[in-house]
Amino acid sequence: MPLHSGPATECIFRGERAQRVGAFQLVEDDEILAGAAIAPAGLSPREAAAFLYDELFRVVGERQLCRVWNYIPGINELRDGEENYREFNAGRLDAFRQHYGADFRPRLPAASALGTCGGEMALAFFAGRETPIHFENPEQVPACDYPKDYGAQPPAFARGTRLGTRWFLAGTASIKGHLTLGQTCAEQVRLTLGNILVMERTMGLPADVQSAWKVFVRNAADLAECRAAFEKAYPHAMERTMFLHADVCRSELLVEIEAVYSSE
Repeated sequence: MPLHSGPATECIFRGERAQRVGAFQLVEDDEILAGAAIAPAGLSPREAAAFLYDELFRVVGERQLCRVWNYIPGINELRDGEENYREFNAGRLDAFRQHYGADFRPRLPAASALGTCGGEMALAFFAGRETPIHFENPEQVPACDYPKDYGAQPPAFARGTRLGTRWFLAGTASIKGHLTLGQTCAEQVRLTLGNILVMERTMGLPADVQSAWKVFVRNAADLAECRAAFEKAYPHAMERTMFLHADVCRSELLVEIEAVYSSE
C-alpha cells in the first residue's frame, strides 16, 4: 500500500511480551493483545477470510475485539464472477456466526477493509480484557443491515469502538443510509469529514483527545485535494496523518479515512 506522504510508521500500543501463535505474531501486556497475520497463498478471498478469523478467535481467547484492519489483494476485482470484497465479507460473517452464534452482532468491532498490492490477505487486530463499547453512525445503516445490493452476505463491523481511553474510528467514507454519495473526490471528502464529525459526537470524544489518522486515496491525482480538505478540518493532526494509495471497499468510493484517538 504505497505511502503518499506523512509518517511511515504508527504506534498505538507497546506491549511487554511478544510471541508467535499459529499464523499470528502477537504482542501483549496483562490487558491488551494485538497482532497481525497473513493468510496462506492460493486461498480464495472467502477461504482466506475464514482462515484468518478462525485463527483470530483462537488467539484472542477471552479478550474482546476492539479493532480489526483487513487488507485484501485486488479488493474490487472479480473472481469467478464475484467481487473479492464480497467474498471476503461472506468468509468473515461465517466466522463470526460460527464463533459467537446467532448473537454475534454486539461483538462486532470497528473495522476497515482496504485493497493492497500484495498477493495474500492480511489482518491486524487490537483486543482487550475490558468490555469495549461499540458505536453506530445514526446517519448510516449498520453494515450488517445492508440490502442484498451489496452482496449476499453483508459486511460485519461497527462504525466505532471505545476501549478505556482509546477510541477507534472505523474506515469512514461518503455513505449516507447505505448509499454512496458524491461524484467527485472533493464531494466525497466533504461528506466523509461530515460523517467523522457525527461519529466523534456519537462516541463522546473528550476535548483533550489526541489522534492518529490514515487517509486512503484511490487516485493519486486526488491527493492534493484530499490533503487540503483534511488539513482544513484537522490542521493540528497533519504530522500524525498518513496519506496512502489504496482501493476502497466500494469501487465508486474515492477516499476513506480512519483514526485512533487517545486521551492518555
